[in-house]
Amino acid sequence: EEEEAAADTLFDLRPVRKERNQPAVEAVEETVMKRRRRRRKKVDLEEVANERPNTLLKLLGEEKFFDLAMQVCKHLAELERYSEASTLIHDVVKSDLFNDSTKMKQMKFMAVAIAFNSEDYVAAYESVRYVCTEKPYSVPVWNLFNKILTRTGAYSGNKSFLTRLLQKHPSSIPLMLLVSHLSSMSGSYNAAISEYFKALHQSPNDPMIHLCIGVSYLNLAMSRVTADRHYCVIRALTFFDRYYDLRGPENENECAFNLARACQQLGLHHVAVPLYERVLRLETTRREHRAINGDVGDPHEMHDSDLTRETAYNLSHIYRLTGNNILARQVLQDFIVV
Repeated sequence: EEEEAAADTLFDLRPVRKERNQPAVEAVEETVMKRRRRRRKKVDLEEVANERPNTLLKLLGEEKFFDLAMQVCKHLAELERYSEASTLIHDVVKSDLFNDSTKMKQMKFMAVAIAFNSEDYVAAYESVRYVCTEKPYSVPVWNLFNKILTRTGAYSGNKSFLTRLLQKHPSSIPLMLLVSHLSSMSGSYNAAISEYFKALHQSPNDPMIHLCIGVSYLNLAMSRVTADRHYCVIRALTFFDRYYDLRGPENENECAFNLARACQQLGLHHVAVPLYERVLRLETTRREHRAINGDVGDPHEMHDSDLTRETAYNLSHIYRLTGNNILARQVLQDFIVV
């Protein structure tokens, strides 16, 4: 009988029940209850915060409440209290108070401006995507998108977004150009040229499109996998010449610089040097006219349109390649050294 009892004990696979440590269990349960109370309190606070805009909306009405929210955001932005303005807009947009969709759009447009001015470019990027989907044909909106994109540096992740948007709005020239630019940056020059030609078909007299096509053909000609490079060079110079004509004589310095830069990339230094020298003469003449007429102008705009330093640097680089170090040093001394 003792052996049978021992065998039953040996083959009994039921888990042995341990006595619960009552103090430890009570401590765990108390911790869980505290967490539940905190969550309930947090939810209650969120409900109160969400009820405040609803209360103001009932008191003022939709139109006055919208005007009040916009004015408060503008004044907070003027006082450079961007975080508070952003929080206010986020709460109003999240609550979805307005029946009029145009009011929600204006609030989201304001959110983009505030995030951009506060240098919160990640939030600005997330908001500006919505603005672009609402206004895919607006050039200022896409200019703002490009400004924000240059701050964040997230170029590669936008091609799918832009391609999907272009499929919905196939006649948007800014979208065509942006998709083409991204294709060109990734080295897909044939795809970029194809998209540029679609934009050119809709706007045949846009000098920028001709310049972009010329640059793409130039990059394609520099590629080793291109079979007929001479054909690409001729096409590139043809579009550069057309760009030169469309841009007009008032922008001759810009046109001469771009054409000289193209010739320099092709190794046609005997063509690039006279063009660079013409740019330097034009810039010097323009500065002298401004000094005589007393035209101070906007210093930022004058700096952006002045191509003297870029031209002098490229010209000195050509002189160094040809072995004329003295002339290269002289150009840098005359136009770059302060």
